[in-house]
Amino acid sequence: MKMKTLVMLIALIGFVGVNSVAKGQQAKTDTIISGKIVKEQFVHGKTVEGVYDYFFQAGDKKYFIKTYKSKYTKDQLDKLVGQPIQVNVTVVPNGAWDDNGEGESRIGEYIMVLDLTTL
Repeated sequence: MKMKTLVMLIALIGFVGVNSVAKGQQAKTDTIISGKIVKEQFVHGKTVEGVYDYFFQAGDKKYFIKTYKSKYTKDQLDKLVGQPIQVNVTVVPNGAWDDNGEGESRIGEYIMVLDLTTL
């Protein structure tokens, strides 16, 4: 019984850790960035046909755009790929990119687009 409780506790701690911002790092809200949206083929060991990731390229910096539970859909972002835009975003320094409840997630810095304007 103690072993089962310990395993459940470790699993819970891992789950909370993956779905939260890393300790000592906080999300930066209302950050304005100018650049363009880049669409890249998703690769998981091999190319996954019909699945794409979206990034925001601002100079030398490339941010993953998290679209799950976002204000903007992938269809909306598709229309803006390559165009110069300005975005108001929340920058998460270290969090789960794919936390939609379907399997493992990639972890790292990402942005949530709050608003955008074409330039």
